[in-house]
This record gives sequence, structure tokens and C-alpha cells, in this order.
Amino acid sequence: MPNTSPPDTGPQPESSLADPVVREEAFVFLDARGRRWPRVRRVAVVAGTLLFLAVVLFVQTLIIQPQLPLPAAVEQLKARLKATPSTGRPSPQKATLPLWQQFAKAGRHALAPPPAVAQTHSTGPAALPVPAKASDAGREVRLGFFEGWDPASFDSLKAHADQLTHLCPDWLTLADSEGKLKGQTSQEVIELAEDRGLTLMPLLRNLGSDDAWSPEAVEAIINGPAERRQQFTVALVETLQAMHAGGVVIDWQQVDPAYKANLTAFFASLAATLHASGLELWLCVPPGHELRVFDLEGLAVHVDRFVAMLHDENAESDPPGPVTSRQFFEGWLAALVDGYGTPSQWIISLGSYGYDWIEGKGEAEHLGFPDVMSRAARASLNGSDFDALSRNPHFNYEEAGAVHSVWFLDAVTFLNQLMRTRHVRAGGVAISRLGIEDPGIWQVLALDPGKDPVLDDLAGLETIAPESAIAHIGQGTLISISDERADGSRRIAIESETGQGFQATARYEAFPRYLTVLHQGGSADKAAITFDDGPDEEWTPLLLDVLKEKGVSAAFFLIGANMEKHPELVERIVREGHMIGVHTYSHPNLAEVSDERARLEFNATQRLIESITGRSTMLFRPPYNADSRPRSPEELIPVKQAQSMGYLTVTEDIDTEDWDQPEVATMVERVKSGRQQGGNIVLLHDAGG
Repeated sequence: MPNTSPPDTGPQPESSLADPVVREEAFVFLDARGRRWPRVRRVAVVAGTLLFLAVVLFVQTLIIQPQLPLPAAVEQLKARLKATPSTGRPSPQKATLPLWQQFAKAGRHALAPPPAVAQTHSTGPAALPVPAKASDAGREVRLGFFEGWDPASFDSLKAHADQLTHLCPDWLTLADSEGKLKGQTSQEVIELAEDRGLTLMPLLRNLGSDDAWSPEAVEAIINGPAERRQQFTVALVETLQAMHAGGVVIDWQQVDPAYKANLTAFFASLAATLHASGLELWLCVPPGHELRVFDLEGLAVHVDRFVAMLHDENAESDPPGPVTSRQFFEGWLAALVDGYGTPSQWIISLGSYGYDWIEGKGEAEHLGFPDVMSRAARASLNGSDFDALSRNPHFNYEEAGAVHSVWFLDAVTFLNQLMRTRHVRAGGVAISRLGIEDPGIWQVLALDPGKDPVLDDLAGLETIAPESAIAHIGQGTLISISDERADGSRRIAIESETGQGFQATARYEAFPRYLTVLHQGGSADKAAITFDDGPDEEWTPLLLDVLKEKGVSAAFFLIGANMEKHPELVERIVREGHMIGVHTYSHPNLAEVSDERARLEFNATQRLIESITGRSTMLFRPPYNADSRPRSPEELIPVKQAQSMGYLTVTEDIDTEDWDQPEVATMVERVKSGRQQGGNIVLLHDAGG
């Protein structure tokens, strides 16, 4: 066979890198000319730069807040008040003969200089009276009316409990015509009263669930069978004993005067039972036609104390005018204290608040002293004097073309009324109410009760410091905050009037500025349904189905983490015409996290909304704290944070507490009750609890 092997040509040379055949087989990616690496490097640099920019832009979307300009109506809310000339016209006299003269009797007790009050005093505003028990007749009673729903009331109580002897919390009411008691207590208040030596005297009113007086509930007891009265009395005694109370203060109004005899007999029987158990019966006495239902002479034998409510000469449903004019106060004081029972039986309730009437509209708005001052300051009033006739301070201002008339009581009116109360040797005073008062009243109570004060004694009243008090302007649950705190000043003068006793007046020269919560969105005839914490794959679709069926729109305040899981539900919420708002990304308590964390919570949620729906929102509701009248730092901090980023905070004033899984009927009743009390934003949940 022929030899097919290649001829032997001798030793072969080693392969060379320059050999193109060998190079192609051994190094596929070899770049002989050195061009590929620069290209790769350029591509890598460009890609890295783009990736870096993308990361920076992504971080910016979380760090840099979106532009959320508030509507003009919201911005105008912050500077919408302006001063208007004061008319200086008190309300007209309601009758030619003052009503108190119809109830006055021939004087039986000659007026004398004020007695020395059996209590401990100091020269400063922190004077500490010796607490009196309910049975102590020799000390000046200082009763504080307390509203459990108002956090400011508890703040005032804690700060000034040592200047009170008795506390009257709003804990009891007549539930129905069967004489059943309905009430709620606060262990915190009970313990504070015991610790400070205060005698607890709960208030028992005949208010219905709609905050309207229910005379039928009272009449069903006093006119009903003896068994019903007995059951009521036993239940009341047991309730008071469980509270460790010293007695009860009864405030029953709008009872038919035709039942005067039955009411008197009932109170006589009730007093006997209470006294047998070591408890006292105090009775609120309203001035005016309401007085016709009370046989004060007959009751004086049985009732331990009468509490004369000598304020609200002009109240919410009356025309604008003095809250308690000098003539009104002194006329009723003399008619009651000098005419019925003994002077020491009478406790005189003094007010320290105001009313704001809008020209041409219905009821006035009830204002605390900080609210009054804040309105005057924001209206840029240059000053305000006491009305020469009524000796009550007042001013006018304008808001959105509507003229407002404000009349109020302060520490100076409180001083005048306290001096007259002591002059007639009444048993003491009541403060109506804790939490809305001019803080100067506590300096007044610290003055030496044995002598008339001089101007040097009143110097501390001339500076009005806002301190930590919070004022509110407007109505509604859409809120923003203005914090421009500054002291105010008033100039006090003492007038000498022959035979008229002590009388002080004041001119407000500069109104204090408070941390002020600005409200809007209030509506008496409309309500809004809102849901928090969603979306949720189980509950949100069911709720959307019901809303769609009923043709109702709602507002959903969404959590970012849940939106990421269910973007299709977010799209459906918007598609079906509902509003959406920010409820943070992970539902933290914003008052307890850093500012940086808070901004991330807002921005991450906002960017999710934008990416899913193609739109943004300026609405925000804070987790955990959404009350319409915020007070504590935990409530205020989130509102401030949101406002600084351009959000409008939406709160609530009807809480169904559905997270606690109550019965449906219970939630419905809470909504009805909230609407009757003026609430219009209902809080529900579609996830979370």
C-alpha cells in the first residue's frame, strides 16, 4: 500500500503567538489591535453612570418631597380674619323689669364685709388651700366642673387641683324614662382626687344621647311609681359609693313647672337617703324662667348646697351680648343668696369663656379663653376695652365677608364676681369649666380673700402667656397648624364707686398668640365615610362592592406596604371614583420616629400612588392619632410634619371603633350619636385590626 503519512521534514519549530492559525484556535477573544478593551471600558463606564443616576433619581424620589401646593382656600384659612370696628352695643334688655326682680324677696341678710376664709394662703399664684370635705361648712368651697371628653380639662385639673376643694365630673346621666343611670368614670381622675384631697361630686344630668335635655326622663321618675323612685335612689347611692364620692350635683333642666311639688318631694326623699349613707345632695339652679320649677324655700331644708349658674345671660341661641353682665350677675346674686336658704348654702358658678356670633346666622360658637384670644390676635386687633355698661370684654372681626361678634369672660370679670360673692358671704364658687378658663383666674384665687386687692396685687394678670395652651379656629376635621406663640398684655384699672364696692376693668393692648389649630370642612348636613389601613385582598373588594351598589363614594387612606401587594385594588379604588390619601408606608407612630424616617414614609407612599394611579394626593391621615382636636405632642407632631410637606391632615370626629369588633348595632349607634353631636367624618377600617 502506498505510504500516506506526511513526509518527515525534520524537527518542527515551536508554535508562535504570531501564527494566525494557532492564535485563532487558542484565543478566541484576543484583540490583536487592542481596540476591544477600550470599547468595553467605555460601555462599562456609561452603564455604571446610568445605573448610578438611576439610583440617585430613585433615592431622590424618596428623599425629596413632591410638590403639593395646597388649594387657595386652605392657604387663605391661615390669614382670613381681619378686624372690624366694634359696635359696643350690648344685647337689648329682654324685659322692662329685670327677671331677677321677679324672684327677689325683701332682704333678710344684711350685707357685710367679706369674711376671712378658713384656708391656707401664700403671696404667690401657687397658693394651696386646705382641701375641704363635703361636710366642712366653714371653708370657702372651690368646685371645678370637669368634662371627661376634653384632655385640656384634665390638664387643668392636674395643674390646679391644690386650689380646689371639690371636683364635679360629667359622669352621670338619666338613660331613659325607667330611671336607669348611665355613666362612665375615670380611675385616673378618682385617684387624682383622692391623692389631692378633693371631694368628688359627680354631675347627674338629664341629657339624652343627642345632647338634648330630656325632661321626660325626670318626669317619669318624680311622677312614676314609688318602686321606680326607690330603684333609682338605690342605684345612685351604690354608684356614688363605688366612685368614693362625697355626694352628687344634680343638673336637671326643662322640667315642667307643673310638677314642682312632686320634684320637691322627690328631692326631699333623695336627700334623706343620701344623708343616711354619708352623702350630700347639691342642686344646680339656673337663673331665668327655669327657676319656676324649683321650690327653693322648701328645698333649702333638704339640699346641702345650691349651685347658682350665674352665666350664659346670652348663650348660643341668644342674640349677641354679654355672657354675664354686671347687672345680671349682681341682680341674681342678691335675689338668690339674700332670698333663699342661708348664704353659706350657695355656691356661685363663675364662667371664664366666650361666644362667637356670626351676623345673620343661628347659634353662636362656644369658645375657650385661648380660642377667644387667638381670634383677636389673628384679626390683628389693636386693642379692646370692657363694655362700659355690662363690664364684659368684647370685640368684632370679619371672616370671609361675615361679621363676627365675640363676648367673653376673663380673669378680670372673674375677680369682680368673686369679690361680690364673698361680699354676700356665699359658701364658695364653682369654676365653669376646667380646661377653657383664663389661666389668670388661678392668680385671682390666690389673692388674700380678707381684703380688696390693689393694683400691685393684680400686676401678674396683665401679662397673658400662651404657654402650652392650644387654640382652635373654625369648624371641621381638615386641619392645619399655626405656631406663632407670643405673650399678650392687658392694662387693669380699679374704679372706686361709692356704695358699689370693688370693681376692676381692663383694656387689652396686645392679644396673645397661641399654637392654633385651624379647622375647615365642617358641614351640618353632610358626612364622609373613610377607611384606613388598606388595601386588603379580603375586605377591600367586599367594601368596594357595597359602595358601588349603594352609589356612595368614600375616602381610603392607604398604607404603602399594602399597596405594593395589591396595586390592582388601588387602581380599582380610583377607577370607581373614591378618594385616596396617604396613611404612611409602614403605619408607624410618626411622633416616635426621626424626621428622616417620617419623610421616607410620606414620600414612598406618595410615589407608589403616583406610579400605580398616575396621580398624586395631598390628603393625609396620621396613624394612631386622628382626633379632630389634637392636643398632645403625639397628635401634633404628625400634623406639623405633614403640613411642612404640603399635605392637608384629615382627622375624624365619629369613631366606630370597628377594630375592636363590636356588634353592628353598636357601630351604627355610635355613628348616629356622632352625627347628632355635629360629627361628619366617620372612621372605619378595611384592613389592619
